[in-house]
Amino acid sequence: MDKKRLPKIKKRQEKIDKAKKRAQEMEPEFLDVLMGLYDRKSVSQKDKVYILLELEKYYCKKTINFFKKVADSEYNRQLRNMAFEHLQSLGHYAVLRKQKYMQIHTKNRKRKQRIKETAYEVYNIEAIPQELEYRIENSKEQKIKTYDYFVSHSSSDYESVQSLITSLNKANKNVYCDWKADNNYLKRHLVCEATKNVINKRIEQSKKIIFVDSVASRNSCWVKYELNYANQQGKAILVSSKDSIDEGYICLETLKDEWFIDSDYESILQL
Repeated sequence: MDKKRLPKIKKRQEKIDKAKKRAQEMEPEFLDVLMGLYDRKSVSQKDKVYILLELEKYYCKKTINFFKKVADSEYNRQLRNMAFEHLQSLGHYAVLRKQKYMQIHTKNRKRKQRIKETAYEVYNIEAIPQELEYRIENSKEQKIKTYDYFVSHSSSDYESVQSLITSLNKANKNVYCDWKADNNYLKRHLVCEATKNVINKRIEQSKKIIFVDSVASRNSCWVKYELNYANQQGKAILVSSKDSIDEGYICLETLKDEWFIDSDYESILQL
């Protein structure tokens, strides 16, 4: 191998590793339903964009095969490009076919005409919390979601949380973490009432809560709010210390130290 290519190969591999970190390597139970929504005849191009963004958050054989199918046969240019770019980011071979080589596989004249008319239609999603809040209340791709665990943590414990999620994914557990599951919409500089409403819904969609215990997390107003809301919803709250995660020893135990309890927890967040 030409030594001059090694830096480029290394840089390319780093990009692939980074792309994989953004996704969970497991198959959630709602994955087939999500892909089924995409294939419905009545689904709009706008909804297809949202569905692809949700599928990008899971890296497994099913999603890769689905994206290959979209890249190969989707007539809409934007959707085809999304699938192609996603496959490339993960290091998978893909060919971006030109529009003139695409075919419409239907004998229904009205459907064929509609597909032709929307071939160059583009829908750009507004990456703000309010957009996700609306989708959660009004769209099927968000309503069908469920999580095994909601991870309540401090953003400063990023690496530890990533290790925790990787470990849980190996057991095929679907984990909610804001900067992984909703990174398209939840930005720290855009925190608002809609952000809180989204977090509330994700807690409701989760079976259990995992509190990553650290000095930073105990000083986080968001962590305190999340634990209080989860407690109010009757969710089981488990705990694993940051130190044990860093040492590769992940032990989930029931949280007995109710340090977070606040009868007026709604006022914890200064939004």
